[in-house]
Formats: sequence, C-alpha cells, structure tokens
Amino acid sequence: MRSLVVSCFIFLAACTSPKGLDPSRLPAMDAIPLEREIQTDFNSDKVEDSVKIIPPSEISDYHTLEIHLSSKNNFQKIENKKLIYAFSNPGASLEVLENGSFKVIIDHSSIGRSASLREYTISYRDEKFILSGITISEYDRIDPDLGGSCDINLLTGQGERNAKPIKVKRERIELSSLGFEWLPKVCRF
Repeated sequence: MRSLVVSCFIFLAACTSPKGLDPSRLPAMDAIPLEREIQTDFNSDKVEDSVKIIPPSEISDYHTLEIHLSSKNNFQKIENKKLIYAFSNPGASLEVLENGSFKVIIDHSSIGRSASLREYTISYRDEKFILSGITISEYDRIDPDLGGSCDINLLTGQGERNAKPIKVKRERIELSSLGFEWLPKVCRF
C-alpha cells in the first residue's frame, strides 16, 4: 500500500502544468510567512487603520477578517466572517497595495487533487470597503483540461479569462456581504 501511495505522489509531481494556475507562483509552504495583519491609512485622516485575519472559533469554518478603521474622534470595526475559508492550505494572507487598497490572498495549493489561488482586492470608497477586483487561478493536478484563470476589475468591468480579454457587468459588492462561494459567472471553472 505504501508503494502505491508513493507512486501516486510521484505521478502527480510529474504531471505537466495545466492551464490556469501558474505553478511557479506556488511557493513552498515554508518559503514565505503568511501576513495576518497589516496597517495603513485607508481614510487618509493620518491615523493608522488595521486589517487582521483572526482564526475561527470552534463552531466556524471561516476566519474573521476584521478591519479597525480609526479616526481622531471615533473607531469603527468592520467584520467579514464568510470570506476566508479556514481549511485552505497553506492559508490566507494580506497585502497592502500602493494605491491604498489591500488584497486578501487565499492559497489552497499544497494538498488535494485541485489547487487554487484567489486574490480579492478590497478598496475603501465612499466610506465603505468594497470588492474592487478578483483574481482566480485553479487547476486540477490530474486532468489538465479542468481549471483556468480569471482576473476582473469590478470597478471598470474589464478583465481576462484564460489570458483573453473580457468585459463583465460592473458590480459594487460591500466587503461585509461578500462570501467565499461568490464568484463572477465567467470565473467559474
């Protein structure tokens, strides 16, 4: 039985890289630390704001994404408890972008038949955090015809699916209502 398991792993490692997720973007689990907290000034009031990924409680399958929006006179906490699936491996991390937005990166590439990488770009607009972009890459380690890639700017409606330009309906989705299961139709593989 052990030789069968080892043979399966060798077979999967030898498979050619299918369309969709670029395997070169998949670092070894210990290659980079996961950033679980970031700080920046989203509302340009010269007071640091923070975003944190908080581990799930025993009764939840999702991490909590918690934003602390501070100003000189008050404090606001924004939460999302259904975006970051807790059992992704190696997991989720955060990244501050130069334009003042941030990314939630959910990497599920180290185990299982399928691998996926989701990047949600979150922007602060009109005093709300909204989903401004989504990038998805998925592939099946056994069937190279399954999977694909999708990159969409929801503010402009422009993007790409499997490296071909597409246009989609512009959408304004608030972070508080965004769930892991939501995907634009063109990004479902």
